[in-house]
Amino acid sequence: MDIVALLLFAFLVLPTLYVTILVHEIGHYTAFRVQNIAPQWVDIGIGKMLFKFRFKGTWFHFKLIPSAGEVVASPGHFKKVGLWGAIFVLLAGPLFQLVFAAGIGFCASMLSHFQSCKTWCGH
Repeated sequence: MDIVALLLFAFLVLPTLYVTILVHEIGHYTAFRVQNIAPQWVDIGIGKMLFKFRFKGTWFHFKLIPSAGEVVASPGHFKKVGLWGAIFVLLAGPLFQLVFAAGIGFCASMLSHFQSCKTWCGH
């Protein structure tokens, strides 16, 4: 593997995967918190743990391989929230990703529009 491909992977692909998984899992985490359930931990990635920190009583674990994630709450948490609460938790991850992607698209569009306006106005 040449050095350029390795650098692209290390500095573009891996951070993108971590951010994507993080946004998705934050969606599930937020849905639990809205329903007054404090998750025990949030895993970002699999394999050996790189680092962890605690936020509002929940441990966030960042692991070596950014290929999956999970939010773990207490046993029986879906019984506490009922069917609609469980559906809300399950859909929150993909919805957070959708909103995040739309936000990135909107910002890119605005930046592109700003650049073309600068060229058109002659500034």
